[in-house]
Amino acid sequence: MHRYLALFVTLALTLAISSSVALAQPAPEKLATIMSSKWVTATDIAPDDDLFAVGTYEGVKIWSRSQKKNIGSVKVKGYARAVEFSHDGSLLAVGSYQMITLWDTEKWNLVREIKGHRAYVMGVSFSSDDKWLASASEDETAKIWNVKDGALKLTLDDHNYPVNGIAFSPDDKMVATASGDDTRVTRPGEIYTWDVETGELVHEFAKHTMSATGVAFSADGEYLVSTSLDETVYIHWAKTGKAFGYNKEHQRPTNTALFSPDGFTVISAAGGRAKGKNWVKIWNRMDGDEWTQLEHKERITSIALTSDGRTLLTGSYDDTAVVWDIGPVLDFAADNRDEKGHSTKPEEEERPKAGGARQ
Repeated sequence: MHRYLALFVTLALTLAISSSVALAQPAPEKLATIMSSKWVTATDIAPDDDLFAVGTYEGVKIWSRSQKKNIGSVKVKGYARAVEFSHDGSLLAVGSYQMITLWDTEKWNLVREIKGHRAYVMGVSFSSDDKWLASASEDETAKIWNVKDGALKLTLDDHNYPVNGIAFSPDDKMVATASGDDTRVTRPGEIYTWDVETGELVHEFAKHTMSATGVAFSADGEYLVSTSLDETVYIHWAKTGKAFGYNKEHQRPTNTALFSPDGFTVISAAGGRAKGKNWVKIWNRMDGDEWTQLEHKERITSIALTSDGRTLLTGSYDDTAVVWDIGPVLDFAADNRDEKGHSTKPEEEERPKAGGARQ
């Protein structure tokens, strides 16, 4: 009898300890929900970490974090497919049907229309000095423009498919593009980097098996992350063109991904094709170990981070953009990595989930 009692007490203590360890791993906290009457298609956060741009089928909503309310909006031709603030915070670039519009962020007046694409502009990216603006389009080209006067610097027209994403490298020497055709599912997704001065191809990276949907550099320029309809996230060595690793845990098309400012953590978003599993996953770059995940009710189209990486903005086809506090998750990740960046978290720990698109 005493032996069985001792065994029961030991088992109970073990379960209690295991539960306390699992609970020690934090989940993202939902801070605010920005409502829209239409699908949310693009998001970005200004360098001051106060202004949030939410692109929708109606235009772009401007939401203030400090005031916790919408403070303005801009209208575009068609719908807003891409949004990005300039690095000095003075401009917002919006990609829409056949054009890019630049808006001043003080009074939200239109500064300039940049025309030259023949289809939707799917991505925009400012150079670090805000002198140049890169754009990606369904017309199978990427272009680089002079921000000051809207003049075309060069066209990257050697893509085989619509260009769905674009990003300047941190040193402004390259742009990376993601291309593919979501109507031709047997065709690959292609990731390239291009020389900004000459327009020449620098690297062709490992192909996705289906259309590539997005691309982003790490802050140090060492890594490149790409997403795809093939449900994977690839990480590449940006300077050599070689493969670094991949993540195939989403089980839905991956639509966009970013690195945390320190480069150790990847944040990737997915959804579409079937119901459920509209997840943002936060995971370790070195080994793919997942720190946590959060969920929307429909496909997640876009994500953005504040400058310190601790606040995440997610946009979804469930007609919402949600603001999340992921600071405790990043702190936990930092405390559970070794000096080489590998996760040291025990295998049996459960990953906490945060979900729900509406409050």
